[in-house]
Amino acid sequence: MTHRQTYFFALIFLATVTACVVPGLATPTAPSLFAPTTDPSRLETMVAETVSAAIAETEQARPEGKEAGKGKFGGNNAGGY
Repeated sequence: MTHRQTYFFALIFLATVTACVVPGLATPTAPSLFAPTTDPSRLETMVAETVSAAIAETEQARPEGKEAGKGKFGGNNAGGY
């Protein structure tokens, strides 16, 4: 192997190592604006609001004139018919 090939492979190796190492370096990050809460009452409030929103959206999507859980023939539709 000639000196020119040795320098070329050394340069390629150095570039490869640098490309793998540099993205992994630790960098300071800005503090998160939406950090998780540790307040249990706030967490309960967030869960309650989410459930309320889901119920409201479900009621809006329900077709008019049908009761919840009633199938085409008025049964509970447990048999899939």
